[in-house]
Amino acid sequence: MADATSLPALKDKWKIPEKPLSQSFRCCDKIATTVRNVAGNYDFCGCSYVLDKGSHPIIVREATERFSCSILLFQDIIQRVGISETASAIICRAHTQLETIRGEVNYSDLKGLTKELAQASFFRDCRKDYKRAYEIVANTIQAMTEGSDLWARMDEFPESEATQLIKIAIWRFVKSQSGLPAVNLSGTEWISQLRQNLGLLITELGIKDAPNLNLKIKKTGLADTQLKLPLFEVQTLFPAIRQTTIHQVKGESIDAVLVLGSAKFWNSVVDSIISETNSEDRRLAYVAMTRARHLLVVGLPASHFDKHAAKWTKWGFRLQ
Repeated sequence: MADATSLPALKDKWKIPEKPLSQSFRCCDKIATTVRNVAGNYDFCGCSYVLDKGSHPIIVREATERFSCSILLFQDIIQRVGISETASAIICRAHTQLETIRGEVNYSDLKGLTKELAQASFFRDCRKDYKRAYEIVANTIQAMTEGSDLWARMDEFPESEATQLIKIAIWRFVKSQSGLPAVNLSGTEWISQLRQNLGLLITELGIKDAPNLNLKIKKTGLADTQLKLPLFEVQTLFPAIRQTTIHQVKGESIDAVLVLGSAKFWNSVVDSIISETNSEDRRLAYVAMTRARHLLVVGLPASHFDKHAAKWTKWGFRLQ
C-alpha cells in the first residue's frame, strides 16, 4: 500500500522545509547535470570519478522494433571506451521491451487453450513467474474439464486435504519441464509432450470422462515452418550484457547503461517534465538514468525522437 505522494503531502500539510538530496555517488557529474533536467532537482550533481570513460548522455533514434540500432551502438561505444560488457546493462521500462530484445516469440499465432498454455510455459521459463504460470494452467484445465464435479468440490471445501493435493499436483506439473513442456522446444515437440503430460495429470487428478486432448491441444494457427521453430527463440547477440527492468536495478550503480522504453513511456516522461508534474514514468526514467556510472545511452523510438529530439538536446543529451 505504499504511496509515493504521501511524503510531499505531509510536507505541505505540516509545512516542512524541503531539503532534497543533491549529490549522487552512483553516477558521474556529466550524467547527473543532464539527468537533473529530467528529475527537476536542479541542485542535483554527481561525482567526479577518476575513471570517467563516458561522455555526455546520448540519445539514439531507434527505427527498429527490436531496438537493434540502440543495442549495436551501445555495444560499439562500450567497446571503444573500454567498459566491459559484464559491467554494463540494458534497462527496459517494462517486460515488453525486455522480451523483445531477449528473443523471438513464435507461438503468438496459436489459438485458444493451446496458446494459453504456451504463455504459461513462457511465464515460467522466461519471466520466472511461476505464480502466473500456475494460474493459467489451473484455469485452462478447469476450462477443458468443466463438466467434472471436481471443481465444485474444491469450491465447497477449499481447505480440505483433497483440494490441497489437487493444487499440489497442478503446481508440480507447472514447476517441472517433465510436466509443462519447456518453451524452447519446437512447436511440434511442445504440443506432443503437452498432450501426453497433460493427459497424465488429468488422470492423476481423478477426472472422469477426460477430454480428447488431440481436439483440445491443437497446432491450429502455426504454419508448418513455425512448428519446426522453438516457441521462444533466445537472442544471443549480447549474452554478456545484462538485460533487466528498471524496477530490478533500484539501488545499483552500473558502469554503462542503455535505457529502452516505448514511445508512450517517453511521451509521458516529456509531458511530465514540461508540465513539471512528478509522474511515475518521470521517476522511473530518473531511476534508470542515474544507474549509469560512466556512460548513459537512451534509445528513443523513431516516432518519439522525430517529435521531441530538440527537447532532449536542450536538456543536455547529445545526438548519436
